[in-house]
Amino acid sequence: AGNHQARQIARWQPQQLGIPSPPTAGPATAGEDYLFSINVEGEPGAYPVYLNYRIRDDEPYRGALMTQAPAKDGVFEATVPGDFFGEIGFQYFVSTGSGTDPVYFPASGPDAPGFTGVSLTSESLGVPLANQYIMMGVPFMPDQDLGTILTDALGSYNKSKWRFGRWDPSNGDYDEYPNVDAVAPGRGYWLIQKNPVDIPASGVTTSTVGNVVITLEPGWNMVATPYNFPINWSDVIRGANVQNRLVARSGGGYTDVTVMNPWQGYWVQNSGLTGTTVTIPPIPANGTAKASPAKSETAWEISFGAERGDLYDRGNVAGVSVSGESGVDVQDFHEAPAMPGDVSLYFEISDEDRVQKLSRDVRPADTEGQGWDMVLALPGGGTVQLTMDGIQGVPLDQDVV
Repeated sequence: AGNHQARQIARWQPQQLGIPSPPTAGPATAGEDYLFSINVEGEPGAYPVYLNYRIRDDEPYRGALMTQAPAKDGVFEATVPGDFFGEIGFQYFVSTGSGTDPVYFPASGPDAPGFTGVSLTSESLGVPLANQYIMMGVPFMPDQDLGTILTDALGSYNKSKWRFGRWDPSNGDYDEYPNVDAVAPGRGYWLIQKNPVDIPASGVTTSTVGNVVITLEPGWNMVATPYNFPINWSDVIRGANVQNRLVARSGGGYTDVTVMNPWQGYWVQNSGLTGTTVTIPPIPANGTAKASPAKSETAWEISFGAERGDLYDRGNVAGVSVSGESGVDVQDFHEAPAMPGDVSLYFEISDEDRVQKLSRDVRPADTEGQGWDMVLALPGGGTVQLTMDGIQGVPLDQDVV
């Protein structure tokens, strides 16, 4: 009889009880206790009903005994503390039955839990500087499409007032609105405004069940954190040929950073000839993005820069190392695509039948010396200031010409 009753209890019938029901339970309100309820068909038997919850995959579940709600036939309830899930949300499954014959909802139980997200109603990008490109992403599941989010804030698309785009690695160029991918967590974009205003958006936090996997095409890709909290780049699982380098927009140029912050976009390089992935786990980082200079493994190196007004391209390194190679190797960095109108300074090298642009080019030591071909791209012309640093590190028996 006990087993029969347990199997009656196992026939879950979610229903609306003032809040959305599992498996799409939510959204919760940040910091407020969440009353989780589920309808159980059949007479309660000898087995209790438990709500099991956690924030992410690498944590143990917490258990809460679900009790029958007064005056609600077959409804079981439990409360998840708001200070537990905060602004992230929580994973869950409901369990009953015996230890040898458990029954779960969702059916896969702890292996594939449901997720209750947190409602985000007053999120925004912030007001950027006028006439300056920024890289951005949306760190949650928006409840509106891209066109609505942008045009509600900025008006109809007008390139003289605002521009919005995304790099297409397949053709090595930018696609502009409206011909860009739909907004989704993990995707990066760029935006520029003549008369900048804030861009509000609302939605629900991204699920922490599993990790967010982003496909990278060969070459440079624009990405963003899918979560509404910072992520350490060191926690990101990089697939084959993904360069260990995260490039952010900072003012009128680029800089290397170590943390992915919400609302910001980044460049990531796939140096292979086929697609690969990065996998972003929902593990919060402490701190904000900081500059991350390349680790030097060189015998000597010289750093070059170019500046025009607020635009710059700094930290382009030519160096020599005992482990350096004539072609492109792990010590070399590719040059991230310039924004329209940017100053761009890079080394040009032919390797594997391809002409590649490098911001860091480390060569092997050679008694006859080495030569680097540098290219300065200056759209619109004008005066540019060139800088050079590190020449004092060149051995005395060698000349820089």
